[in-house]
Amino acid sequence: MEAGVQAAAVIAETIRRGRVVEIRPEADKVTCRFSNGGRVLVSNFLAAHIRPGDEIDFPLAIDSAGAGTELYIRKTSSSGRSRDLYQAPICYAAQPKADKRDKPYVRAEVSAGHLGICSIHLPCDVLRDCFYVANRGQSWECQPTLYEILRVTPAVSLAELRLAFKLRHLELRAASASKREPSTDSG
Repeated sequence: MEAGVQAAAVIAETIRRGRVVEIRPEADKVTCRFSNGGRVLVSNFLAAHIRPGDEIDFPLAIDSAGAGTELYIRKTSSSGRSRDLYQAPICYAAQPKADKRDKPYVRAEVSAGHLGICSIHLPCDVLRDCFYVANRGQSWECQPTLYEILRVTPAVSLAELRLAFKLRHLELRAASASKREPSTDSG
């Protein structure tokens, strides 16, 4: 029993928690300053979801290869619904299964988690909306289909679908290149 208490004390010493009082952009990262004077650097993407008053837990593992990759952000919200954030490296994701309400989810294992979280359950509709949408500003029901993006009908052959993909790719690259290059027209 004593070894378990010592292990818990070691873990407690390596986990840091801070309440965010200020969020300040610095070059390509964002600094979150804590009420106790400490601070942590986070990505711009993650910082977009952090507000003053939120609590951030992170392991203090400077010498490890995964240092700084695990963060748990406890959101302070006036509504009763919790929208906490968790950033961690994932080592394995299982095949989708149905939960008790018949909603599909994926179980993902956290690799080398130090905050006590060993796996997370991700609803399949969240994964779909994150990875498989053309325009994140629109709801899933309003998303264009692959065929609409490629400007073909669903009845096309596989060869025609490949050709449409290659043509659309070239169109988008050309449009992107023309936006980056200054105009050389001398009217």
